Order: sequence, then structure tokens, then C-alpha cells
Amino acid sequence: MQPGGGIVRRALMTAYYVQRRLKLGFVVGFFQMFLLKLTPDAGFAKPSYFVAVVHSRRLVVLSIRGSFEAADLLTDFVPDTEAFQDGIACKGMLDSARHLLNKEASFLRHLLTERFPVCA
Repeated sequence: MQPGGGIVRRALMTAYYVQRRLKLGFVVGFFQMFLLKLTPDAGFAKPSYFVAVVHSRRLVVLSIRGSFEAADLLTDFVPDTEAFQDGIACKGMLDSARHLLNKEASFLRHLLTERFPVCA
């Protein structure tokens, strides 16, 4: 397990609860984070994630859950590699990253340019 993984897992579980029950922000550490989007259902090359903002710190957060379900393991165990930038990447992970880019790039760009224009 990576350092801080428990904090992210708790934040994701809290975000899921908040999104379903309260539809408010939640606190991570000392900062109130407002959940904007939650995709708890994972699939092959489609990771679970959430998008939130921390207004007090002018942060946009994209939190991607690690391997947790069988579908995640299928993504992890794709044996193929693909050329990427100056090296190679696991095809399953690269497909997951491309999925997120295609699905969320315009939303994240909007947050960074409209809500926090200094970040752009």
C-alpha cells in the first residue's frame, strides 16, 4: 500500500456517502473539499474516480482509485505494452489514462480556466 492510501480511500468513501446522502462538501485534513463529480463504478480500463475542489486553496482534485475490484485487476494484468513518449507504458494503464482524458479533459479545463483562472 502506498503512503497516504488510507486517507484517499477514506476520502473516496466519504465522497461517495456525501454524494448519495448529503450532497455537501467533506473535510480532508484541514480543508473543506466540495465534490463535483463521482464515478464509483469501475470497469476494464475505466477506473473509479472523483473530481472535487478546495476553494480555500484554489485546488482542483482528480482522485483516481487504485485496484480494488476484479475489473481493476483485468486492467492491471494486460500483458501488452505500448510506446509512450520516450519509453513504454502498460497498455491497460495507458488505456485507463486515455479514458479519463477523453471523459474529463474539458470539465477539468473549464474548472481551471473559469473557476480558478490564475491556474490556467
